[in-house]
Amino acid sequence: MGRFLSLDPVGFDEANLQSFNKYAYANNNPYRFVDPDGANAVTAFGGLLTESYNFVTGNGFNGAAILGALKDGYNGEGKGFASSAAEDVLSFGGGALGAASKLHQLAKAGKAAKNIPVSRARYGEAADHISDAQRAGHPDVLTIARPGAPANRNASIGGLPRVPGKQLDEYPPAMFKEGGAGASVRPINPRDNMGAGACIGNACRALPDGARVKIKVVD
Repeated sequence: MGRFLSLDPVGFDEANLQSFNKYAYANNNPYRFVDPDGANAVTAFGGLLTESYNFVTGNGFNGAAILGALKDGYNGEGKGFASSAAEDVLSFGGGALGAASKLHQLAKAGKAAKNIPVSRARYGEAADHISDAQRAGHPDVLTIARPGAPANRNASIGGLPRVPGKQLDEYPPAMFKEGGAGASVRPINPRDNMGAGACIGNACRALPDGARVKIKVVD
């Protein structure tokens, strides 16, 4: 752990007498003061935010603000756990999420209720569309919202011209909350479109509205 082997970069805090020992590890508090490589001081709360970064940036949070909260959480002067923890709480609660009332989503995020594989070998053009849409920034974790499907479908493809011999495929699909206006739309082979739609629909059949699923293209 590096305890007592090298100078602690966190430094001395006159309000924390334990920090007077320059060779202590993380101000003698490795349980609450996380400093894995001996070069940075990051509170346990900041560590939680770092681990949650992918969820945060993928679900409508302001990623730059979150990173700002992490940076602000440690003031760079070795002030110790109590001070930086307070800064983390204030900057995260006030600055990073002040305009976004989504803290409850972070608390209940968890894993998707179900992973849904979509085979590229079976649903070629539809699978390619899903993969391309996800790479372009559309989410892979979707929320079932069946009542909104007609409105979502109309918003995404209602005004688009039809292509002879093709069907307009949309991702995210209309049955999910994330579908609708702004969805990726592509004319594809009808067989692939209907097959992939049936694959996803059947996988969601036993799940209630509000359940979250993860769509993943597999070979």
